[in-house]
Amino acid sequence: MSEPKRRAWSAYRAGGLAVCLFIGSAGGPAFAEDALQEAIRSVADRAMPAFVFIGGGSGVIISPDGEFLTNQHVALSSERWEVRLGDGRVMTARRLGADPYGDVALLKLEGAEGLPWVPLGDSDALKPGQPVVAIGNPFALGGVLGAQRGDAAVSAGVISAVHRRQGAYMDAIQTDAAINPGNSGGPLLTLRGELAGINGRIATRFGNRVNSGVGFAIPANQIRRFLPVLRRGGTAYHGMIDGLQVARQRNAADGALVTGVRPGSPAGRAGFRVGDLIVRVDRYPTPTWSRFEGVVSSFPEGADLDVVVVREKAEARLDVRLSRLRNRESEIRFLARTIPAELGVRVDDAPTGGVVLVEVSEGSPAAAAGLRADDILVRLGDRRVAGRLEYFLVLRWMRPGEAVPAEVQRGAETVRVLVTPRPREEAAEEVEAGGETGEE
Repeated sequence: MSEPKRRAWSAYRAGGLAVCLFIGSAGGPAFAEDALQEAIRSVADRAMPAFVFIGGGSGVIISPDGEFLTNQHVALSSERWEVRLGDGRVMTARRLGADPYGDVALLKLEGAEGLPWVPLGDSDALKPGQPVVAIGNPFALGGVLGAQRGDAAVSAGVISAVHRRQGAYMDAIQTDAAINPGNSGGPLLTLRGELAGINGRIATRFGNRVNSGVGFAIPANQIRRFLPVLRRGGTAYHGMIDGLQVARQRNAADGALVTGVRPGSPAGRAGFRVGDLIVRVDRYPTPTWSRFEGVVSSFPEGADLDVVVVREKAEARLDVRLSRLRNRESEIRFLARTIPAELGVRVDDAPTGGVVLVEVSEGSPAAAAGLRADDILVRLGDRRVAGRLEYFLVLRWMRPGEAVPAEVQRGAETVRVLVTPRPREEAAEEVEAGGETGEE
């Protein structure tokens, strides 16, 4: 960043902070409301040029040379994208790296330099009640290409809670800022104009995929830990303490109780013992087993962590290196339980890629479309289906009753059909706020 731009950004941040301070000062409710509105407008004006329309979803530029973040479930269908920036420019982007479990992808705009960008903030400093601003492309109302500048949508709210665990979002920020399908991958911003997190998931009721006042964002500090791997162009993997077993009891207060340690494992070599009460990981308190697992899995494999345990009424510090989280099957099971729509099939991973239809129920949407057992589904909607994980991820973006194209391999033949998903009983309670159109 040039020195004038750096000074301008510093002045902007200072100005935003000053507005925040004025909100609490004398002048009455009307003055405070005006000051808050002005702060929100200032944040939106600053961040809008760094916004990215990608498919039917959203993204945000985080470096002047064109690196931008979005959700993995937005970017997974292609390695290259034609995207539109918030200022109207159309550019080509390529995917650098992906964090499939954390639902983050890093892309790079080709030939970019000197672009507006949003700095990553300190998400550990976020407090419930703190005002935040979300920018996105809800329901693809801003279009993908050809629309004019300013078509991204702005909503405002507060941090409702921090350290929420929602499926694979192990340490999520909860906000009541309006987040809808299409907001996925867009920024959640503080009034300092810094990135608090990347929006990606909403809570719904009865399969209605609209804002309910409960949205979730991936925190900036978690993303920062994975950026080195993403920038190298690799796949990022989350961490776990291999060989460690903890009690999963809701009434276990004040820590995570160790109930098993495998001899010779990383946990065993680090010095964990049965009966240890884990109370802190790195600088984060772990009052429950769920919070413990959430903290650990928010770090990448290979990270070296300092763990504090209570042992015989005294604290002990242990150093442990994280192993790769083995999560695929648990994530598949979670997704299968929470899809809002279904095709009436039972699937398994196909050795050549895609999912094989092991069973097609009579009278199901798949049967009505002409699909058969042993067909290999390789594409659904505009999304490539590499296996069961991707299959269930795609289903979570679909609306019951809306026909979508499907492509299957039937022996040496490629068959394309339209299939109309039906509502699934016990529909999803949490879904990604993914793009509606998925256009490239």
